[in-house]
Amino acid sequence: MKTFDTSPLSRPALTLVTLLAVVLAGVPAASGQGTITFDSHPGLVGFQGTNYYELGMGFRVASPGGGIYDSIYVTEGGNTQVHDGTPYMAFFNQYSGDNYVAFGLMNAATFGLTSVQLADVDSPSYTPLPITFRGFTAVGFVTETFTTPGNGATTFLRYSFDADFASGLTSVAILTGINPAHWAMDNLAFTVPEPAAGSLVMVGLLIFATRKMRTRRRT
Repeated sequence: MKTFDTSPLSRPALTLVTLLAVVLAGVPAASGQGTITFDSHPGLVGFQGTNYYELGMGFRVASPGGGIYDSIYVTEGGNTQVHDGTPYMAFFNQYSGDNYVAFGLMNAATFGLTSVQLADVDSPSYTPLPITFRGFTAVGFVTETFTTPGNGATTFLRYSFDADFASGLTSVAILTGINPAHWAMDNLAFTVPEPAAGSLVMVGLLIFATRKMRTRRRT
């Protein structure tokens, strides 16, 4: 009869596996990244509504006061609106002063933000426009405000988020404190955590150690 020896791993082997697990546990997770360009769906240029989706990110209009919902737009601008040659998202707060845009991943995973292009949707813009991103996390929220320059500006500028926005966000609200709000946004760069290769190796080693299988055939 053939049987299998399922005796535990030797002490040196267990020690090696444990040391590798400790070392690899300190390896940070990698980050996947994407950029919301608002031109991934050419047929949506001219889009107007309260919900927009791209690359797994969902944008929606929130109306805390329960009034009429304003709309978000995907437009290329032109005439009296900022124009950069590609579609972008614009928000006009016309009906309810407390309406704002919020966004987050549709699978409810956490994410980070790295950079964004912003402008006053009115062009040329003669008044600086503060645009605040309030990021919600499992323990509270973080806030960062970018201010467009005014002074006759007619283009988008790129702004970088600080380290507080690098990871752990569950959702983000875009606020202006100005009524009516009228901002434009393009090329929103975000990150999502991914398992590091070392972490995957660690999982394999731990499974191997847990099973404690060192088989050899006997007759």
